[in-house]
Amino acid sequence: MFTNRTLNIIRISMGIYSSLGSNPYSWDSKQNCMSFCSTLRRNISFMFAVLITVIQLGFLFCRLIQHSQELEANRSFEVIVWLWIWIILTSWALVSFHNGWTKKSEVVGMFKGVRLFARCFENEYPKARMKTLLRNFNSIDIHFLVVIWIIFTYVTAVSLMFFVAPGNSQYFYSLVEAKSQTGWTGIVFILFLALEVYAKSSQVFMMATEVFSIIPALLPAAFWMDYIRR
Repeated sequence: MFTNRTLNIIRISMGIYSSLGSNPYSWDSKQNCMSFCSTLRRNISFMFAVLITVIQLGFLFCRLIQHSQELEANRSFEVIVWLWIWIILTSWALVSFHNGWTKKSEVVGMFKGVRLFARCFENEYPKARMKTLLRNFNSIDIHFLVVIWIIFTYVTAVSLMFFVAPGNSQYFYSLVEAKSQTGWTGIVFILFLALEVYAKSSQVFMMATEVFSIIPALLPAAFWMDYIRR
């Protein structure tokens, strides 16, 4: 179940999600298992990602209030709905940061416990094998690979959204676009693009780590319950 290939896929996932330091987890290569990282550098990078998210959320609420108070003739229903969508997504990211920070010990403990649980059942039922799907990948492999694909698709999409329409109300750049001097417009745009890519990447990387408390627990538990009841 937790084969070397599965653990390698999980290790790669953890390496991607912790690359910006925006989550408290890391991969212990000695135990071949996830762990939480409490170094000063990781704590600073994690808190920086949280700070950026809080600032973004406050900015979105300010923009929402601003657009809601505009005259009826100038009010844009689409802009208000769009701002609410980003407020919900940013709030979700902030909740993920909170859960990751306060429950990191429980998540790591559960992951290790599920691995031990699966190993015990594999020793007791050596003939039990999880069904393979694409190219001999089991369902755990597929789920982790799909999440990686979704994450990169999301980051690419939101980066292109900013690149195409940087003046939209949900972006900080909308405040400085009209005031930027001609000679500095390109540099300012690149800086805000980098900020947007970092913010969205750090947030979605934290949100993606929730799979470590869902997939490794539910899929093995469902498999063994179904196998034992046969």
